[in-house]
Amino acid sequence: MKKPQILLSLIGVGLVALLYFTGDRVGPKKQEVTAKDEHQHNEQPGANAMPGSNIATLTLADIENRALSALSPEQKNKLNTLPKSDKIADLQAISKFWAGVKQPNMSSKYKADIAKLENTEKSLTFASQYFIALYNNEEDLSTRKWQAMQAIELLEKAQKLNPSSEDIKTAIGMCYTDGTGETMKGVLMLRELATANPKNVTAGNKLGALAIQSGQFDKAIDRLEKLVALYPTNTEALYNLAEAYKGKGNTERAKTLFNQCKKLINKPEFSKEIDAYIKTF
Repeated sequence: MKKPQILLSLIGVGLVALLYFTGDRVGPKKQEVTAKDEHQHNEQPGANAMPGSNIATLTLADIENRALSALSPEQKNKLNTLPKSDKIADLQAISKFWAGVKQPNMSSKYKADIAKLENTEKSLTFASQYFIALYNNEEDLSTRKWQAMQAIELLEKAQKLNPSSEDIKTAIGMCYTDGTGETMKGVLMLRELATANPKNVTAGNKLGALAIQSGQFDKAIDRLEKLVALYPTNTEALYNLAEAYKGKGNTERAKTLFNQCKKLINKPEFSKEIDAYIKTF
């Protein structure tokens, strides 16, 4: 049985990324690796991680041509009537058009153009969230990589405006681990953040999840136990820790943690999925 999908949607990366810039991220809520670096080795992702260099790189022209080919003649005519300029109002109109014809990549592209013109930390990070949400629901690896790189470009511009922002650097690391296929590049960024600030719950959770993915359950347990001690009501940390104990074979501890998640989330659908999941142990 698959892991409970309701929890995955509640604590998914897209939601976490959204919380970076709109809420309390710490409250309840592929680079070469050497064998000598034990800590890095133990957080190396498993075989399912695809190096970004193996994923075809799409250009904006590829994305635009794909979107244009999906338009009807009437829709193309309407697009051609829209004013083309660098004025924010014109860019907003084009973004709205693409959203209306269900082409979110192009709609988000124009939102990004607006953010670049405004050039504020808030506008750039907010625009990046559209691409983060897209790549978290994208199955095609090439498209996913393009979406993640758009988010990274926006976040790096925001980082220049606020170089000390831990949230922005965390978001960039997550884009690499989850979007571009350059997992270890993201791991190194997140590990640096978690080392400098053990209270960084997003970085800690992601590193714990990657350790689980690669079968490094002891490393995951060590990291996640410390995180849960800091944030005992953080459902993502509890869920990841439960998975780590399950992988280690300590099913009783896993059940206890999953049941804690049930109480905190307090949703009948989720409780039903967790109960069914526990029965598969």
